[in-house]
Amino acid sequence: MKKIEKSAADGDIGLIFEELEFVESSLRSSLPLRSHLDNPRVPYAEKVKTFRNIFKDYISPKAYDFIYVLLRSNTMNMLENILRNYKRLTVTTGILEFEVKTSIPLTPDEKNNLAHRFSEKIGKPVTIRNIVDPTIIGGLIIKAGDMMVDASIDTKLKRLINQLRKG
Repeated sequence: MKKIEKSAADGDIGLIFEELEFVESSLRSSLPLRSHLDNPRVPYAEKVKTFRNIFKDYISPKAYDFIYVLLRSNTMNMLENILRNYKRLTVTTGILEFEVKTSIPLTPDEKNNLAHRFSEKIGKPVTIRNIVDPTIIGGLIIKAGDMMVDASIDTKLKRLINQLRKG
């Protein structure tokens, strides 16, 4: 994720949600950070300082406010459930979610571009949930419901190797 270009302070819940997903994904991939922020023995001020040092250029003030509430109440471990329930709500309102796995985080512009392209193709509003998976060499893997498109370099290389072996 690159530095904040658009401010989620405007009340754009989609941008705030993306920033919170970025935080949750980062916590999921760093057990020491998650343990530090979940530890009730670590003072609130220290948690805030740690969080701010790591995410200072990546999330907006409104996302910070939300995270601070979770830190203050020692419920940072609830972030994943909160995001999951928000996604369920978007499903009931007709917004489709596409899960896009990449080796590096997508920029907000890339997410918006993908969402716009998918939305045009299927005729419904779409949100993009970016999952960073460092095992992906390049390219991306897209999941929407029971559909999956694997356009990763790894899969393409495996197919090429199989074709070469078959002759």
